Amino acid sequence: MTVEIERRFEAYLRSVRMKRSTHRTTVLRVFMGSTKPMTSLELLYAVKQADVGVSLGVVYSTIKLMIACGLAREIVDGRKTLYTHEGVAACSHPHLICRDCGAVVARAEGPGGLFQNPH
Repeated sequence: MTVEIERRFEAYLRSVRMKRSTHRTTVLRVFMGSTKPMTSLELLYAVKQADVGVSLGVVYSTIKLMIACGLAREIVDGRKTLYTHEGVAACSHPHLICRDCGAVVARAEGPGGLFQNPH
């Protein structure tokens, strides 16, 4: 992860009158180091490897902040929500992106197509 990403996140936090914390920074670093889309629980388990003191609440709030400042994307995949960033290789299946809210929904090829779980 680059220093530029941390600075961008910190600048966003300042713009919304929030402070940087070691827990938020740990979540950001682990997330940006991921190589595949992750659920919030998968991210929590990965973050716990670095700092056992980070809670699920911190992971959730940090994900929302990363989405708000453009560092993360949310992908709704059937029954689960995945989070990804620009550094993760593109998925091999198509997605639908809402023009109003930016929500991303996985779309599988084949019979029925929409809202099937391609993973």
